[in-house]
Amino acid sequence: MSSTKIHGEYHMTLIGQVMCVHAIGPWNEECVQQFQIDYKQHSLPCLHAQWADLVVLSGESLLIPSAERFLIEAAANMKSKGLRCVAIMFNDSIVKMSTQEQFTRVYANSGLDVGFFEHLADATDWLTKQNMHCELAKISTWFAQLDLTKHA
Repeated sequence: MSSTKIHGEYHMTLIGQVMCVHAIGPWNEECVQQFQIDYKQHSLPCLHAQWADLVVLSGESLLIPSAERFLIEAAANMKSKGLRCVAIMFNDSIVKMSTQEQFTRVYANSGLDVGFFEHLADATDWLTKQNMHCELAKISTWFAQLDLTKHA
């Protein structure tokens, strides 16, 4: 039995065609593996349809190398099931440039469109331009309930 503990935290919900995720890093492979299990459960209503991810990053938002490799494989797998694009928003990430470089690598060969944003409205506008239906009021309400300011 492994004694490795999960490092990292996340919350997720599916709102229409948008999987909303708030992730607080750093993340290890165990966290990313558990995230994938939970993500698959939440995305079941969308499988083989089209959906988008809207990810808000907080904290020391970096993946350890093994977690990065795992997420690269997971991104390609989700694309094959209907994921079309990913909007990544920085909340209070203290390593924005490094995080953007890392997530650019994660999605580089996935075939997914990826955008990086500072504001929720910009991220949802971009998703709308990617032909994803965004229920902005519901998305804003969900993220507001998480009280993202506590991670600032």
